[in-house]
Amino acid sequence: MTVRSCEEHTYKINVPTFEGHYDDVYLSYLPLAHNFDRACHILMFMCGGQIGYYSRDIRLLTDDLMTLRPTLFATVPRVLNRLYDTVYAEANKSRLKSALLNWAVSSKQREIERFVYRKDSIWDKLIFHKVQEKLGGRIRMVLTGSAPLSPQVLTFLRCALGCVVRTHVCDCLVFICCKADFLMKGYYKEPAKTAEALDADGWLHTGDVGTWLPNGTLKIVDRKKNIFKLSQGEYIAAEKIEQVYQSSPFVSQVFVDGDSLKVCRCLQTISQLHILGAGLVKAKDTVLADLLNQGKKAGLKGFEQVKDIYLEKDPFTVDNKLLTPTFKNRRPELRKKYKRVLSDLYSRNGF
Repeated sequence: MTVRSCEEHTYKINVPTFEGHYDDVYLSYLPLAHNFDRACHILMFMCGGQIGYYSRDIRLLTDDLMTLRPTLFATVPRVLNRLYDTVYAEANKSRLKSALLNWAVSSKQREIERFVYRKDSIWDKLIFHKVQEKLGGRIRMVLTGSAPLSPQVLTFLRCALGCVVRTHVCDCLVFICCKADFLMKGYYKEPAKTAEALDADGWLHTGDVGTWLPNGTLKIVDRKKNIFKLSQGEYIAAEKIEQVYQSSPFVSQVFVDGDSLKVCRCLQTISQLHILGAGLVKAKDTVLADLLNQGKKAGLKGFEQVKDIYLEKDPFTVDNKLLTPTFKNRRPELRKKYKRVLSDLYSRNGF
């Protein structure tokens, strides 16, 4: 990656929604080699801000946030989804709390649509200050990328945090290529990999899949390696489906996989299985029904819905090499670990 490319990344952060200042604080917990994290470092260097580093235990990230109290938070969707799930799980224990939360989001959403971001409304004092304190209470901007973030979660975060939340991530899918003088020139001493990424005309094949929106902008949907084609010819974006199913109250983590010769199958980790108070078969039926309902509400097409599931009690983690350092599913490793399980799912359903 060129220095010019880093400058462009930083410019996109700094203008026009976030103007860095000397008293800004950034918490770095993404890999230091990650371009996303590097751009945030450069921004802090440019404005004379402060950088703090997490305690090297991702389970203590919330403690680090409350200790450092950053103003800029660059993160991945999995962390934000977890925050959203935690807040709504607590609110759903009471009809009154649930109603107040929905009312608060609806009220602040009308302000957000007018580009009014603030932390001093009645809803902030009653409800959202608790969410803001989870991130230290001083966040001015949240940046997220590397995977899709559902509109529902995005709206909630903007309302609850009272700040700009930018995400850098349809029917018509396209493979995204780009060309500019500030893009990468190639992989260091790896001509084979360079030839895979850069074609003869100088176009960089990013590996991303996107879709054109009605307003003429390009939205990143998924990674090319996560897209697979079903036997009926339809393309499936696995991470998009996982984001939808993540909203289920029964799901802690989820892995969706498919095969070009078969229909879609699903594997997931369930951490709240004990609340069902039922046997495994009944629990599985309950969870599957809820997933299909979540998919229907989100507008998933029939061929995008899973046909069967497997319940797993052990989580996917970075330590067991089932998640990347940015908390994305390692699909090859997950397919290898659950090869027999996935094969059984197909056999059981006659595929």
